[in-house]
Amino acid sequence: MKPQHREAHTAVVFQALEEAGRVRLRWQEDHERLDVDDFDETQREEIARLAEAEGVWGLIAEFQCPLCRRWKHSESVWAMIGQDDGGYAPQFKRAAIHDAQKECCDDCA
Repeated sequence: MKPQHREAHTAVVFQALEEAGRVRLRWQEDHERLDVDDFDETQREEIARLAEAEGVWGLIAEFQCPLCRRWKHSESVWAMIGQDDGGYAPQFKRAAIHDAQKECCDDCA
């Protein structure tokens, strides 16, 4: 399957599962200190300014266990400035779709 077709297919399947209450992507504020030490002096100031203005977030993909009905973690990425998914959304959606096909979560197994 071509990449653009794979992404479109993922979006359609994810939307159907999301509407059924089986998968979700959600943002959560990241309360860990953003480490800017890996950046040079000029980048540190800009990154600190952006983090202050837009916040630091985590993007989380989850699926709902069909047995216990609890939301379970599929994928996540943290220390993201603002709520731009950084291109992670298609990969995370595929992970949630995959996990939603399980008969039960690891806790119920």
